[in-house]
Amino acid sequence: MALTPSTMLPLGTPAPDFFLPDTDGTTVRRSDFASRSLLVMFLCNHCPYVKHIRRHLAATCREYQQRGLAVVAINANDAVAYPDDSPEKMAEEGRAAGYTFPYLYDESQQVAGAYQAACTPDFFLFDREHRLVYRGQYDDSRPDNDRPVTGADLRRAMDAVLTSQPAPTEQKPSAGCNIKWKPGNEPAYLGGPAPTVSSVPAIEARLHDLARLLRESDSIALPLRRTLAELVDELGKALRSAAVPPAEVARLAETTTHLAESLHRRHDRDRVGTVRERFEQAVVNAEVQHPLVAGLARRLLDTLASIGI
Repeated sequence: MALTPSTMLPLGTPAPDFFLPDTDGTTVRRSDFASRSLLVMFLCNHCPYVKHIRRHLAATCREYQQRGLAVVAINANDAVAYPDDSPEKMAEEGRAAGYTFPYLYDESQQVAGAYQAACTPDFFLFDREHRLVYRGQYDDSRPDNDRPVTGADLRRAMDAVLTSQPAPTEQKPSAGCNIKWKPGNEPAYLGGPAPTVSSVPAIEARLHDLARLLRESDSIALPLRRTLAELVDELGKALRSAAVPPAEVARLAETTTHLAESLHRRHDRDRVGTVRERFEQAVVNAEVQHPLVAGLARRLLDTLASIGI
């Protein structure tokens, strides 16, 4: 067990998207909590630092959920190497601990990377616009000290965000077990390898053509048609400006192309929804390495959500 501190993601950072399965099989998205303050926690089943606070944390989250706070927990541990953190065990842990929030499994570990999560537990609190206002510890209690578990640090921050007050300026890093990364998955911010790169000029050209087709399409209402075309065009330009973007951005470009093609051809809703899901996952993958491009892609996702796609 390696004691690992939080990376302390910069305050004001937009909440990275996620699109992950809950223990009951349903899929949970960040966009499900639009216009609500949101607490994202990275937990796991076997870590003694999580076990130390789990029942108190469950009660605290119930209290703040009743006050309107959205809460999700994410387990990103390698379940092959650590079977106690498998989705099946997560369901058992959620019931045993009394969790009333979604407990999501990040099998690819890409969401953990997007949040620059490092340890369990790791806490990220976002305001109603999903901008980071607090990251840090639950409280000063640890398994090896005699301080009581109170949740004081996180509670102060949650009280502030729910009353539209500034979060505490003093924010101490959380500490716990390191996230159990799969071989080769340890992110660059923790000393892992830099991502591989590839170029996307051909894909950018296809996006340009598709933006033109969307403008000419008669299957979508004119104002929305223009908005979608402009977003696809803007995203294409952003991709082009990154001469050698990360591989994640290349995949984002590809899925953008597929999504735009589906919109233009107006496939049945299930088909468009499937393409949208692939696009949304690609946005998550691109979040860390190219936040500008991912931000533009999120605008496209929000526009699609406004028309039920």
